[in-house]
Amino acid sequence: MKIKRKITFAMGICMAAGFMAGDVLCIQAADPGPSQNIWLDVAKKDYSPRISVTVPTTFAFVVNGTLDAGSRVKISVDNGTLLLPNIVVNVLDHDNPASDYEIGVVGDSRLWVKNYSTQTADQDADGNENYNPAVRQGKAVRLNACVEGIENPGEEQGYWKAAAEDSKLTTDQGNYKNFRVSLTDENSSYIFNSPDTADKSIWLDQEISLQAPLNKEGFTPSGTANKPYEKELKLGVEVGGYRGQYSQIEESVKAGKIIWQVNTD
Repeated sequence: MKIKRKITFAMGICMAAGFMAGDVLCIQAADPGPSQNIWLDVAKKDYSPRISVTVPTTFAFVVNGTLDAGSRVKISVDNGTLLLPNIVVNVLDHDNPASDYEIGVVGDSRLWVKNYSTQTADQDADGNENYNPAVRQGKAVRLNACVEGIENPGEEQGYWKAAAEDSKLTTDQGNYKNFRVSLTDENSSYIFNSPDTADKSIWLDQEISLQAPLNKEGFTPSGTANKPYEKELKLGVEVGGYRGQYSQIEESVKAGKIIWQVNTD
């Protein structure tokens, strides 16, 4: 009987050794009986990535219009007829409640996207294959985004219509309140010009790649990076119609939202 117990117990230990390559084990011995039984409880490790990014969710611009209905000046930043954030209103006579006012900008239209994402490290500190999910490394991600309002935008959208084609952004009278947004980094421009009629939105023409955050900066208790990888983006806007069509400040302001999608390998 003793020999049989030793053999069975040894087989159980071999089984345990086979499982240890991939899972955490809890070994419990049953009460002695005719043979020694080994029970194995397998706890799966969580190797899932931690995806965390911060992105700008809104954009805004103001057309610097005129009461001269005959002014056919194109709407653009270069012409001074288009203002991007940060926008301020300057009252010309503070002592007069009915005073005229002018609008201007402070600073430039910079936006930031930040990537805090991580995944389980491929190797441990000794360069061996890593099986500990608590050992992290930065993870690169890709961003896509869309804006709404390509079909019959109503009062909620301020009757502004997102446009994909260049022909919708000329000074033709019928292009009044058409707009197109773009984002630019140090290497590329990302233009919202890919319409999806199913969800009535316009998507970027290409994804924005965000590199992995640096491992040397460490990680939070939840597994995300202490310091993100950051990318600066500059907002660009094109507007259709001509200046004389934008005679009221209330009708010349557009604020919208950017809807983001995070993609991983």
